[in-house]
Order: sequence, then C-alpha cells, then structure tokens
Amino acid sequence: MAERYGIAFSLLEDKELALAKQWAGVSSDGYPLPSMYILRPDGSVYLRRIGDAKNDRIYVPELLGHLDAMLGHDSSSMTKPRGFARPNRISANLGLGGHTLDENAGFATDLSIRALRTLGNHLGFGAEVGGLALPDAELRAALLAQAHVPMHAGVGEFYLQLPVGWAKRFSDDELGSSGVFLGARLGLSFDVNPNVQLIVELAVEATRISAPASALSARSLLRAAAAWRF
Repeated sequence: MAERYGIAFSLLEDKELALAKQWAGVSSDGYPLPSMYILRPDGSVYLRRIGDAKNDRIYVPELLGHLDAMLGHDSSSMTKPRGFARPNRISANLGLGGHTLDENAGFATDLSIRALRTLGNHLGFGAEVGGLALPDAELRAALLAQAHVPMHAGVGEFYLQLPVGWAKRFSDDELGSSGVFLGARLGLSFDVNPNVQLIVELAVEATRISAPASALSARSLLRAAAAWRF
C-alpha cells in the first residue's frame, strides 16, 4: 500500500487485529475502532482518543489544533471546523434547476455558471451568467454576495446568497426587453473531496422588465449544482 500511494514512511499491518485490540478496541462487527495517540518528545502520551464507533474519526482541523496546543502555538484558527472549505479559494459552479411562481410562465428550466471567491469562513463574493427557458428565453448577468456557515465539522455548509444584476428577455414577437434581476437563495452544500462540492439550492428570483412595457416576473427555483474549487 505504501508503494501504491507513494507513502514514504513505514506502515504497520495488523491483519489479526492484535494491536487494535490492545491499543484501541474492536467494534461488534469486527472493525478496529479509530484511535489516535499524540506523544510528547519524551515519549509520554499527550493525548489518547478512541472513537465510539468505526466511523467516529477525528477531523484534520481538530488534529492540527491538538498539535498546536501541545507545541504551544496559537491554535484558535485551527480548531475551528473547516473540513475541505479552506478560506480564500475560488470555486466554479455549474447548476441546473426548474419551477416557477409565475402562473403565466409555466415550467422554467434554468442553467447557471458561477464563480465565487470566499473570504474567510463566512463571506464570499462572485459573479454569474445564466439563462432561463420560460415561454420566452431570458439571459442574465449578476454579481453575487454570500454568507455561509460551516456545518458537519466543516464538510458541509449552509449559505444565503443574494444576486443582483441585469437580464434580457427574448420573445417570438419582440427583439428583446431588459431589466433588473435580483433574488435570494438558500442552499446546502457538501464536500465530496477537497476540490468537488455538491449543492442543493432553493431560490426566489424576480426580473423587473422596464421596456417596452413594465412587467415583473417572479419565480421560485430548485437547483442542483456541482462546484470545483481552485
């Protein structure tokens, strides 16, 4: 396994679970319980943590926080659960959704592409281009402001996103009409790995067309999306 994954240090093979039984324990279905020992430079045990079940594992930010505390560093930033959602990263989001509040519009299919830059653990900003296939097609461009709260030890997050921008609608009998686009979006996201994120989002959006005739089109949309972080 060390050669397969390019691991430079030695790995201990414990097929008979002898060491697992001695140092951690084994679950009722025969799996070793996740355990961690942190030793001081003199060999004494600084921390011993044994999980209650086979999936009760310590997360990396918590581990780094314990190491910082042992070494006397400021661990306040590391003990905050962040999962894979590291601050100050750029993500690209591709989403597809549908539904509408506008009774005259019928079912809406929405496609959007977003770029978002996070600022720390709770704020972000970005931009979006997208299209909505109503009875009349609509294209939009918007700026995004987002507030998010990490959850499930930082592997997921809950967010509120506010888009504000411009939209242009095209119909069969008109060259097109334009107006202001705005909305509010609530979403849940979960990290698949450090670079891929899956998102489910509920949005309420509206387009205010000012010409040739003033009209307001409102809709609710349920979106599913995938994001790639850089």
